[in-house]
Amino acid sequence: MNKIAAFFDKFLNLKYLIIFNAIILVLKIAYSIYFNFPGLYFEDWSIAMNIANNGIYSEYINIGPTAYKLPIYPLYLSFWIKLFPDFSKEAIVISQHIIFFIIPFLIANVGRLLFNTKIGCLAGLFFIFSPGYFYYSNVIEATNLFIPLFLIWINFYLNIYLELKKNKGYFILFGVVTALLALTQVVVVPIILVGFLALLF
Repeated sequence: MNKIAAFFDKFLNLKYLIIFNAIILVLKIAYSIYFNFPGLYFEDWSIAMNIANNGIYSEYINIGPTAYKLPIYPLYLSFWIKLFPDFSKEAIVISQHIIFFIIPFLIANVGRLLFNTKIGCLAGLFFIFSPGYFYYSNVIEATNLFIPLFLIWINFYLNIYLELKKNKGYFILFGVVTALLALTQVVVVPIILVGFLALLF
């Protein structure tokens, strides 16, 4: 039993997290190319197309501007549509694969801050080998920005809550990340408010 534990224990470090994550990233990009970028897209895509091509924040041009979708993800999509008009979907999906590459490290750091490095790496490895991690960044949907932004926010928050960071620049960056997060998914706003109250009291 000790030998089995020792065998798995040697994988619980940043080196193997990077190796496995890099392998999965290459496989994800290969999968997307092989299946001709199979992911679905939703209303964010229509809004982004109208931002890029018509300069209006709207899902339907004939109806006019819309306010029911928060702006960060449609603006993110419109950037790639403008930059690669003929291959925008492919550029978006590959960029999301690369963004997702950082998620296991963010999870690992949360685990390190709350517990220790091995638990953090274990959590990161569990995420790497989940089917959702492999496929979901093929889908053009706001969750692909929300998850990494939320994890970045948690990392900032824990460093402040645990009093590991106290400089003004860090607080300013935390404010910027909070604003971007709140403008990506409205469901996170109550969590942000509760977090701020915990900092105050």
